Order: sequence, then C-alpha cells, then structure tokens
Amino acid sequence: MDRVRRTWQDVRALGAGAPMRAGVEASKRFGGHAVVFGRLIRTVDAPPGTSPFPTLSVPASVRMRTLAESDRIAEGDVTVFSRQIDVGPDPDWHAVIDGPGSWPDSPWWEIDIRSEARLGDVKWAWELGRHRHLVMLARAVHLGSDNDQHADVLNHQLRAWLAQNPPEVGVHWYSNLELSLRAVAWLQILALAPAELHEDVARGMWRHLYHTGRHLVADLPYTYSTMRNNHLLGDALGMLVLGTAFAGDERADRWLSIGTSMFDAQVERLVRFDGAMTEDSVSYHRFVMEMLATRLVVGPPSEVISERLGAAAGFLTELGALEGPVPQYGDWDEGRVLVGTAGATDLTGSVRLASSLAGTGAPEAWRSEFDEVAWYAQRGTPADPPAPSSIVADRFARATVGSWSVWLKGSSGASHGHADLGSITIQYDGATLTGDPGTGTYNGPLAIRNGFRSSAGHNVLRVEGADQYGPHRAFRWERKPPGVLGRVLASDHTAVLWALHAAFAPRRVVRLVVMGHDAVAVADVVTGEATNAHLTIPLAPTVTYDEDLRTVLGAISVDGPGGLAPTRGSDHPFRGWWSPTYGAIEPSTWLTCTSIDTGADLDDADSAVWGFGTSRNAVRSLIRSVHPEIRWTHDEVTLGVDVDGHRHSETMRL
Repeated sequence: MDRVRRTWQDVRALGAGAPMRAGVEASKRFGGHAVVFGRLIRTVDAPPGTSPFPTLSVPASVRMRTLAESDRIAEGDVTVFSRQIDVGPDPDWHAVIDGPGSWPDSPWWEIDIRSEARLGDVKWAWELGRHRHLVMLARAVHLGSDNDQHADVLNHQLRAWLAQNPPEVGVHWYSNLELSLRAVAWLQILALAPAELHEDVARGMWRHLYHTGRHLVADLPYTYSTMRNNHLLGDALGMLVLGTAFAGDERADRWLSIGTSMFDAQVERLVRFDGAMTEDSVSYHRFVMEMLATRLVVGPPSEVISERLGAAAGFLTELGALEGPVPQYGDWDEGRVLVGTAGATDLTGSVRLASSLAGTGAPEAWRSEFDEVAWYAQRGTPADPPAPSSIVADRFARATVGSWSVWLKGSSGASHGHADLGSITIQYDGATLTGDPGTGTYNGPLAIRNGFRSSAGHNVLRVEGADQYGPHRAFRWERKPPGVLGRVLASDHTAVLWALHAAFAPRRVVRLVVMGHDAVAVADVVTGEATNAHLTIPLAPTVTYDEDLRTVLGAISVDGPGGLAPTRGSDHPFRGWWSPTYGAIEPSTWLTCTSIDTGADLDDADSAVWGFGTSRNAVRSLIRSVHPEIRWTHDEVTLGVDVDGHRHSETMRL
C-alpha cells in the first residue's frame, strides 16, 4: 500500500512529465541507454571550434587577487562548499570526497547516486568537476603569470580529467547541468590560455565538448520530464554556448537553435518581470542570474533577457544584498556559473555584473572591486537601481527600526524553496538572531533533508503540528499553498508588517510583526475555532541562549508561549541544527513549543505572541501599543493598527 501511495505521489508531482520519466527509467534498466549513448561514442571527431568568451583587460587589483588565488590552487588547495580540499598533484576526479572510495568507472546510467546504498553525496564530486578553479588558473596564465605551476597544473589536471572521463563513462556524465557548466568553464579556459594548453589537451577538450553537445540533445527527454527548473535553463545554456563555439557545423547549428529557443522560453518562466525567481532560493536566484549574464556575454543581444537580468539584480538589491548579509531563504548550495575570488556567500559581484550587463557596462570602480565584473563586463553605464521599497517583488516585506532589521516572507515557490510561508529573519545590529537554518544536504538522509526544509525547521506557526507544504522525496512538495503580503506601515519609531497564507485550508493564518526600538514582536492569528499549534524558533549558531534568564546574546530577552523548550543537536527527532552552507551542519539552539492556543483574534491568541526585546515586557507591550484588530470575512482580512497616533486600516485577500 505504501508503495502504491508513493508511486501516486510521484506521478502527481511529475505531472505531464510522468510518462516520459517512466520511459527514461525503463530505458536505463532495459538497455535503451546503452544503445543510444553507446552509438554516440562511435562517431567522427569534432570539427574546429572557437570559444565565444571574450578576453578583457582587467585592473591591477583584479590581477593581484587572481594570481594569489591561483598560487593556492596550484598547491592543490581547492575550495568546495567553503571547505578546503587537497586535490593533490594527481586528482582522482571520481573521489567521493565526503566519504571514502571512488565512484564506479562504469556507464553513468548504471551508477547508483540516489538509493540508500550509494557511496556518498555525488554533489561533492560534481562541484569539484565544474572546474571553476581551473578557470582561475587559466586567468593567471592569461595575465602572464611567472609561476610555471599555474600552466603545469592546468594542463596536468585537464589531461587527467580526459583520461578518467571518457565519453559516457563515470559519474560526471550523469547530470546534464554539470556537463553544461563544465562546458562554460572549458570554453573560458580555451579562450584565456590557447597557447599554454598542450596540443593533446586542447584537442581532447574540443572532442569532449563536441560530444557534450550531442549528449545534451540525446538526453533532453530526461530534462524535460523531470528537471523543468534551473536544470532545463542550464542545459539550454550548454547547447547555446556549444552551438556558438562550433558554429557552421550542421549539428552545432541545431544545438544553437534548440538551446536559444529553450533558454528564451525558460527565462520568462523562471524569472518574473519583477525579478523574483520561481526557484524561491537566494542561492538559486544568483545561479539563474549568472546563467542570464552568461547568455548575454556569449550570445546575441536580447531585450527580454536584459530586462529580466536587470530585474533579478534589482530584487537582490532591494533585499539588501549590497548592504550586508541577507536572509539565506530556501536551499543554499553555493551554485555558481561564473568565477570570482570573493567568498561564496558574497552576492555583490554577481549583482553588480547583472546590473552592468543589463545596461551598457560597468564603471571602472566596479571593475576594480569585483572579479565577475572585470572579466565579463566592458566599461559602460549599468542599469538604474530600483527605487527603494519595503516590499520586495511581493515576496518579502522588509523594515529596519533602530538596531532591528526584519524580513517577512509572504509567498514561496517550488523545488528549492522551503515550507516557510510567513517566516521571518530577525537581525540585531547586523547579527542574525533567527531565520532559515539552511539546507544541510540534498542526497543525504531524508530526515536531515526534510528536517531543514520543512515547516518544523522554520519559525512559522504549524496548526495542529502540520507541515505547510508536506515534503515529498528530496525536492518536491505535496502541495503549494498561496500566501500574500500586506502593505508595510512604518515611521521612525514603529513598523508593522503582516502576511496571510492558506497553508492549512480552509483555515487562514495571519502573521503580524511589530517593530520598535526596544523589541520585535510576532503574533499569529488563525481563523476558525481555537486549536492547538506548534512553533519552532531556530536561533543562529552564534546566538547563545540562557534558559534560566530566557535571554540571547546575554542581554536580549526572549518572549514566547509558555514552555518554550531549547533543543540543541538532536538527531531523534532532527532539530537543533544550522547549515551555513551545503554539507556543513553545526549545532544551534531551537526553541520549540507544542501547545499553543490559537484563535481568530489577538485576544484569543495572546499566547501565540513571541519575539525579542531589550526587557522582559517589551514584546507584549509593543504589540499592545499599536492596538491591533483583525476582522475576517469569507475572502478578506482587515488589519487595524495605530502607528504614531494615526489609525490605519489595511485589507488583503488571497
């Protein structure tokens, strides 16, 4: 019975792509893939190719950073998911990395990367195999480096790669997205260091790239049936850049046509006109944004892509990416297309590049400060930044009062989004107190994957303990309920933010956030008869919690429903963890309550109030100071509040 239920859930999640996906899986098991991809191997050599990537002159500051980073890489020190990996002089490109052993040297469709018997998390091997570190070495060579190791290591690692990864053999042929990203990296290497690459290496790279284009077309049924997200956009980008590189070849011209058509269609589906992404993840926002930037760097001009790229940059600008740390909402896995020397969590260079390519170029100051801008953008004038707004593309409400900053999430998306309607990130003096605890893993135990992405891992009210979305496998959800944001009401002394969602339909939930100089207060109100609800408040790992005094950071009081219980580093059940980046998990304190009485107005829901303040009474006093009133109708909710002596009435509906 469980198997039947899971199969039905899979079919429902895949939708129209389910029959095609079933055909792909049958082809893997019963020899179809062996015929299709085996035939690809027995083909003629590649035609001559030309890299479509430009080679720009860069400022002296960029040269210094590039050479310093390349020195480190040449010594074998490569950063993967913010962890330093010693790849050594003779890399094992099939190394599992997050565990012992190596991935099998067999046809890719026969390798198990998903079941409980898998060797490890394949994403570690794939991340190293994107070869962004080799782009850095090629840049150093291009800049006339006097360190012979830069060219030697570049050639040695590429030669080893070609020997260890013949066409269709090994785990690095498993993901079309990885093939596309590696093609983007290799075409940059071929543009930057054509004279320094050994003849056998360059020839092998071009053959490998040509085969990659044919593979991407042959495996399109899988991408269309299962990966109608950033993967489909990435596959399109791979065909586009490869088609451009081999322009004039009949096959390659077909890749270019297919890739361009796919890419342009996906852009309007994945990137909204206001810059928000359907992927619902700040990491994937940057990832897709860099795909759009690459398309403009190597492809013909496109007004639509330029507009969406500028809007995407504007979204992150409004979110606060140019001002300091922003909420890491949704999955975070450091996904990149382009290459720079800044830390993985620094979004600034990508935002500046997107603004530059959406305009006519970049000012010289940006080219000196940001590697991404220097290597991919000409001098010119960037697109105008968006006008300041407290609502970011109907996705976030944002406000700052005194030392407090808050982001309230109103709506969510698919795939890489989390079950976090109404979740908030709270910062005090720039330090995060509570927010999204991260991602942990994709391919590890489902208890960890779902522990981080489900509602139980976020500071949202869970009516009767239920999840807002219901996780299904590692990336899908059973449902995708709607949510909306109300208008932010703000003065110098007070701000009121609010959101509405129907994750527990027919019940609706309003989250009200009130900010003052002394506190941030949060209240949840639920339609219908009073019921029990659960709440988790994940504290950032740097936040110390004193259970006796109920304070954080030694001075800030925590107010909340009676019985808030701290948990730190628990595996059964999974709670009390934080993941600052993919694959890194460290203990943090989660405050949980499983007995909250809710009601349809704030008088009934007084026990659902929580927050942080400079004194014990600051939170509830702040809520009372705005005299909130909530009125429900069958399809609307109206909020009445006092802000600086003026009564405001706001209405919204789902």
